[in-house]
Amino acid sequence: MSLSDLASLGSFVSGVAVLVSLVFLYFQLRQVNEQVRQAERNQRATISQARASRTVEIALRNVDGPTATAYWRVLGGAADLTGTELQQFMAYFRAFLANGEDTFLQGEHGLLEPATRRAYLASMAVTWASPAYRLAWPTMRGVVGADYAAFVDRMIAETPLRRPSSLEERLADWKSGWAEMTRAA
Repeated sequence: MSLSDLASLGSFVSGVAVLVSLVFLYFQLRQVNEQVRQAERNQRATISQARASRTVEIALRNVDGPTATAYWRVLGGAADLTGTELQQFMAYFRAFLANGEDTFLQGEHGLLEPATRRAYLASMAVTWASPAYRLAWPTMRGVVGADYAAFVDRMIAETPLRRPSSLEERLADWKSGWAEMTRAA
C-alpha cells in the first residue's frame, strides 16, 4: 500500500469518524432538548403548586371564626362594622393582592397554563364585582406594581358591580337551595 493509499484511507476513516460524531451529537442534542422540556414542565408544576398552596392558605385562614365573621360582615356592608373587623379584612385583602399579583405576573411571563389563566381571570371578574373589594382597592393600590395596578383598574372598569349580600342572605339562599335540591331527589 502506497503512502497515497494510506492518506486516502486515513481521510476516509476521518470522514466516517466525523459522521459518527455528528450522529452521536444529534442524539445527545435530542436528549438535552427533552431534558430541558422536562425541566420546564417541572418548573411550571412547581410554580402551579406554590400558587395553589398560597391560594388555599389564604382561603383557609378566612374560615377562622372571627376572621370569617369579619370577612362576611365587610362583604355584606355591615353598618356596625368595627375597626378590628375592617383590619382583619384588609389584612386578608393584602394577602389576596400579593397572591393575585404573583399569579398575574406568572401569566404575563407565560408560566401559567392557558386553562389556569382563564380560571384566574374569571375569578378576578367575580372578585372585582364586589363593592367591598372595590372600596378597599384605592387604599392598597400603592402596594402592588404598576402593571398589576393597571390590570386591576381595567378589571374594575370592565366588570359590572354586583349587589352585596350578607352572610345571612347567603345562608338563607343555601338553605332554600338545599331544600329544593333534596326535594327533587
